[in-house]
Amino acid sequence: MLNGAPYAGLVGKKVLFMHPNLPAQFKHMLPAVVTCGADVRGVTFADPVAVQRLVTQPIIIEQAKPSSHSTQLDPWLMDINSKIVRARAASTILMAWKHQGWEPDLVVGHTGWGDMQSVRTIYPSAKVIGWFEYYYCAPQTDVSFDPEFPTAIEQVHKAELKNLWPLWMLQHVDVAVSATPFQKRVHPEWAWPKINVIHEGIDTDVCCFNDNVSIQLGQNGPLLNRTHKVITFVNRCLEPYRGFHTFMRALPDVLALHPDAHILIIGSDTGGYGAQPPEGTSWRQLFLNEIGHQLDPLRVHFLGAVSYEVYLAALQLSRAHVYLTYPFVLSWSMLEAMSCGAPVIASRTEPVEDVILDGKNGFLVDFFDSKALSDAIHWVLSHPDVIEPIRVSARQTVQQQFDLTRVCLPKQLSLFENTVL
Repeated sequence: MLNGAPYAGLVGKKVLFMHPNLPAQFKHMLPAVVTCGADVRGVTFADPVAVQRLVTQPIIIEQAKPSSHSTQLDPWLMDINSKIVRARAASTILMAWKHQGWEPDLVVGHTGWGDMQSVRTIYPSAKVIGWFEYYYCAPQTDVSFDPEFPTAIEQVHKAELKNLWPLWMLQHVDVAVSATPFQKRVHPEWAWPKINVIHEGIDTDVCCFNDNVSIQLGQNGPLLNRTHKVITFVNRCLEPYRGFHTFMRALPDVLALHPDAHILIIGSDTGGYGAQPPEGTSWRQLFLNEIGHQLDPLRVHFLGAVSYEVYLAALQLSRAHVYLTYPFVLSWSMLEAMSCGAPVIASRTEPVEDVILDGKNGFLVDFFDSKALSDAIHWVLSHPDVIEPIRVSARQTVQQQFDLTRVCLPKQLSLFENTVL
């Protein structure tokens, strides 16, 4: 139970959370473990205040201070060096706590950043649970998936080197966790028995249907509500990795077929998982240069990075939400859109296919086929009555498999309890 008797196995246990950007994936787990009566500490490279706000009582969150990163290394070593820098900074804190007499019973952290490297050496009696988010260059995954933007061999080699840390940590954790079946499958098969599939969880009480939602676009823009045809596209960064090029190329046909439709595009022009655009431009500008003359700027709205409240309102407004991705880590936005009842049109790629059944709780199209995407958007917008049960089914899928408080968090806490007993 979360609101009642705590998980008895966690009462009084010393639990350490580690992530450079804590709370990160542990935003809900960490305060829940505190509520269960554990003695919780954390190591982060970010501002500890962000974690302190999550809990109802003071806990010790130490901010690690890494040394400067050398710029004289071989480019292939830069990422590895960053992980070692984090490991050394974190180990200083861990050793200080050990000398003070505080040693964790359980350590929970993300294994891909380097900061957990010395945990097993410093705390040999602790149980260790590691989050394994991705294993690079597995067959049929993101590298070299898109022939329009081929991955240079240099980038392939650098990506392969990222696997040194998960391979190291797989030897040192007692239990491993991946968020989706796909993310487990890309790891070496010999590691599968150690990896549990538990998603971080979607707050379906917050991400829900809302027929009264509206968004005001700027001071002089339209006020959009559920009566409008709103199409949404959301990514942390607008980039080919998440199908931005395919989506943009589908828009002229969609706008022509639906002259009353509005397109809401949420995402930053910088950063991203994949290759960067040519210097001096952005992927948004690059594709606007290609097809911008076919788009109505009064109906295609680039909102940039927005608050969670605006993001959520956009999903609740959406009459067609587009989610495209290379075979890579599944975005929370797709699941949150489904939970909000937005009809999702997604790419027929892993890990999307772990969740969406075509025509049952969403729709699947070929990642590269912009015509198939525009046809699917047109069909969804043209059949609101047929779409209604699909919206309901989408939300039920998320409630049954990914609900934060009723499914995922209980699984996480049970795993913690069983590991530390």
